[in-house]
Amino acid sequence: MTYSIKAIRAHAEANYNKDGWDFLVECWSDEDIAEAAGKARSDKAAIAKVKAALRPLAERREEVRAEADIDWREPVTVGAGVAEGFEAEQSEVMTAEQAGENLPAAAQAAIEGKAQVEQGKAKGTAALAVMTAGFACDEVAGRDWTFDIMVKGDVHTHVTCTGTNEFGNDDLAWKRNGEGAVSKVAQSAYKNGLCAAFFGLKNSVPAVWTMVSKAIPMARAIREEGMTAKIVDGALVLEGGSGERAEAMRAAKSLSALAKVAEGKTGTSRESHGNAKGEGDGEGEARIATPAEIMAIAARLVEGAAKGEEALSNTALSFARKIAKLIADNPEAFAED
Repeated sequence: MTYSIKAIRAHAEANYNKDGWDFLVECWSDEDIAEAAGKARSDKAAIAKVKAALRPLAERREEVRAEADIDWREPVTVGAGVAEGFEAEQSEVMTAEQAGENLPAAAQAAIEGKAQVEQGKAKGTAALAVMTAGFACDEVAGRDWTFDIMVKGDVHTHVTCTGTNEFGNDDLAWKRNGEGAVSKVAQSAYKNGLCAAFFGLKNSVPAVWTMVSKAIPMARAIREEGMTAKIVDGALVLEGGSGERAEAMRAAKSLSALAKVAEGKTGTSRESHGNAKGEGDGEGEARIATPAEIMAIAARLVEGAAKGEEALSNTALSFARKIAKLIADNPEAFAED
């Protein structure tokens, strides 16, 4: 390496409020910087390359702010009478379902980055709390959404997802390229798709994705333990659950502490039905999938088989026929409320 990561970070700090350098300060790892700098042969050349990589992010942020028609530097109403902004002094209670509805507002709070932290650190904390509670609610966890992986302007693969089941699972076929390696194109498409589905953003924003990467593992842990989440006075409050892990999660004094508990026992494995492998390379402990997760996976498989996109074994087809017959024979039991 013929340039200094430290020099690039120093430049970013000195130009924090210009050209999207705040994204680097708040969100980028040394590996991200090295990837953007490429084969630059000097600090000056590396800074120029990184600046070029940051420019689209800064431009997109300005577009989002303009489209939102909201001054995110002021307290924001994130729900109909639910809570005023992401202020530490808020006294309202926000349920997980309401948090799910307010995921776009939480994303906008994340986009503000350090500017919000400077105005009141609890704002950023509350935004992460809202995301965590939102991803933990049944509606969001069971939401079906789709995205396309584009190659040279054409749709290469149309992907159907459920909630955050696919997050972190690199074993999925659509995430691999022709050589069997994880495809950066697929990863990028997934990020963009998730941010569009849950936050109303056209593309993934580093500040938002960094927060998403923290919120989803915590939300999964909450659901795995059968707990409920809500926001009280800007803080995440957990209830229910049993066992040592649930107790440790309830006792966590901060979101950072909760994240460590969730990371220590992710509760997912490749073999678990409907579960994605947690972030990192280690295998988590297996757990029993929730009924909603099992049915979501079953529905996706049956839909794929009906379209000729999924090849099911004779045993799997037998179960699918049995489910279809049960529904046909008992319409009242499966009628919508």
